[in-house]
Amino acid sequence: MVRLFRSTSLPFLARSQSFCPFIFKAEYMGRNFGVIGAVLPEFRATPAMQKYRKTKDAANTVGKAEYEECGAHQNYLFGLGLLHDSHITTGWMYNAESRFTAFEILRRMNYSHGDLKYIPYWQQKYVSLNPEEAICSIYIGKNAVYFVIMNLTKQTRDFTFNVKVSDFGLPGDAMQVRNLCQPEKVTCSGGKITLEKLPSFQYRVIELRK
Repeated sequence: MVRLFRSTSLPFLARSQSFCPFIFKAEYMGRNFGVIGAVLPEFRATPAMQKYRKTKDAANTVGKAEYEECGAHQNYLFGLGLLHDSHITTGWMYNAESRFTAFEILRRMNYSHGDLKYIPYWQQKYVSLNPEEAICSIYIGKNAVYFVIMNLTKQTRDFTFNVKVSDFGLPGDAMQVRNLCQPEKVTCSGGKITLEKLPSFQYRVIELRK
């Protein structure tokens, strides 16, 4: 269990000794101490945030800001889990929209069926990104490929990478691309996929299918 407070900023969380992706991989992926069942983060909710959760009163600006910041922290952890094909327990995650979105992404991926081929970011050779700026794990299904991309910089960024459809055994050449459950624009042209305006320390799942 790791306790997370509002004062724990996303850059600090992402660079910390527990939740930097590369340290997370080493400690929780069977390299050093064996695989763990799940990560159990415990967020703390202030009275202002608890009140906003119940009322969604926009006049409660402090509670609203804390609620949205909690959602950003949750999204980072959900992305960390999906990048490593591991599980994040949601017991003390207070932003409901963030939780619902994360599980809806898994539903659209058919993640629970267990038939996706997982290729972690430290092994995959299909997507080339600067690991200081972004990392990408891949899940390959029968009719679709899912690119899990996380922005590791402190700025909102566009990311472009080359895709060769034949590498994934997808039928046909005409492909559709979409950003699962998130608003940022994603396009595919000339064998390149571009994801626009990915927020700092956030993840997105890009679906490529016929």
